[in-house]
Formats: sequence, C-alpha cells, structure tokens
Amino acid sequence: MAKKATPQDAQVIMKLYDLRREPELRKARDWWLTKFWPDTAEDFMKIAGELGSQENNWLRQVGGYWGMAAALVSSGAVSRDLFRFVQTFRHDDRSRVPDHVLLSVHVRFSARRDGPAWARTRALVS
Repeated sequence: MAKKATPQDAQVIMKLYDLRREPELRKARDWWLTKFWPDTAEDFMKIAGELGSQENNWLRQVGGYWGMAAALVSSGAVSRDLFRFVQTFRHDDRSRVPDHVLLSVHVRFSARRDGPAWARTRALVS
C-alpha cells in the first residue's frame, strides 16, 4: 500500500524544488536538457570519464540530484504518489537518454557505487 503523503513529505518536496533553483544546478539541468543527447553508451561514458570537465560536473549534479530524490522515495522517506504527482523528471530523463544507452551504462557502472542510483532513478519514473 502506498504511503499517504504527510506535511513532512510536502516539506521535503519543497526543499527538492528549492535545490533545483540553485544556479549551478539550473545550468546543469539546462545542459542536460538542451545539449546532452547521447546516442550510445560511449557518448555517455565519454562525459562520465572526463573528470573535472564542466560537462562531467553537470552530469554528476543532475544524476546525483535525481539519485538522491529517487532514494528518498524508494526508501519510503517521501510519498511516492506525491513525488510522482509533482516531479518533472520524465521530461528531464525519459526522452533524454535512450533505454539501450541507459542499460549499457548501467552494466558498466554496476560494480561502482553510483550504478544503483541510476537504476533507482529510472525505476522510479517508469
């Protein structure tokens, strides 16, 4: 049974929204939405492997933000129904990276700490 949303859930949702308004995360989301169009896992991994580059920072910011949000929902800390009702991640992710690319990236990251975060995020919006 789904967790009923509470006032605390609403506060967390508002905090997540506030974080999205942070200037650098806005730049990262703009890059993700307008410039990052990976067709292959290699396209994705090229950015993921360029540590210290602006694009790598933005990739990690967007992925980290949504991984954190997905972890809050997946663990039951925030109502899944409320989160899905107000979130816009479907526009940020589902049309952005083809399933075959995400699957390949997930396989490559599966042994790493950040691999499951991408999987949790994808599962949440599917």
